Amino acid sequence: MGCNFEAVAGVIRAGKDFEKFGDDFEFSATAVILDREVYIKGASGKFSKRLFDELKVMFKNMGMLEVHWERVKENRIKTLVVKL
Repeated sequence: MGCNFEAVAGVIRAGKDFEKFGDDFEFSATAVILDREVYIKGASGKFSKRLFDELKVMFKNMGMLEVHWERVKENRIKTLVVKL
């Protein structure tokens, strides 16, 4: 008999002074991983093009193929799919 644990969800924290767990952060979100796709949900805080680019590089380095960004605006859900 054996067992295995596969991590499929995590928390993203980021900010100009953020380097490691416990540091202050300006942005956070939940990331759900299914196969080689990442689904970003519940994002909150300051978001910038620079952070967007850094997250894409991070996920690409993890071997992910796509990132799905979910955003609620004016009571509508908008999803952006980014191929890495």
